[in-house]
Amino acid sequence: LEHVYHVESYGALGSQIWKAMKGRNISKVVELYNVALAGIPYEDYADQGESWYRSLFLMLLRGAGITANGEAHTNKGRPDVTAQFPEQVIVLEFKYAKGSSEVDSKRAEGEKQIQEKNYAKLYETENRAITTAVIVIDGEKREAVL
Repeated sequence: LEHVYHVESYGALGSQIWKAMKGRNISKVVELYNVALAGIPYEDYADQGESWYRSLFLMLLRGAGITANGEAHTNKGRPDVTAQFPEQVIVLEFKYAKGSSEVDSKRAEGEKQIQEKNYAKLYETENRAITTAVIVIDGEKREAVL
C-alpha cells in the first residue's frame, strides 16, 4: 500500500515483518512474531513444541509475501527456516526451551548447529548477503527471544 497507493506508514503486521526481514533486523522480527503469538488463545498452547512455533513463524513469513522454506535439506542437515530475498538469505534455527533457565543453553546449541552443519554454505556463491540467527522459544513465557 505504501508504494502503490502512497499510504504513509502502513502498519499491517505482515508489512512490518517484510520490512524487518528485508532489513535483516531479526530482533524486530522476533518482536513482531511475539505480537502475533499474543493473539493465539492460551488453550491452543497445550503441549506445543519447537515445530509448532516454527510452523507458525513460517506461515507468518509466507503471509507477509516472503519466500520462505522450512526444513530445506542440505548435505549435513536441515535449517528450520530459510527466507530469501534477491539480495540476501536469512537462515534461522529454532530451539525450544521449557523455561527461562534453558534459553542461553538452547541459543548456544542452535549457534553450534548452524556452524557445524554449515547451513549457510549452500548460498555462499550466490553473491547475496547471508544472515544466520537462532530464535529460542521460552515455553514458560510463550514467546520468542534472540
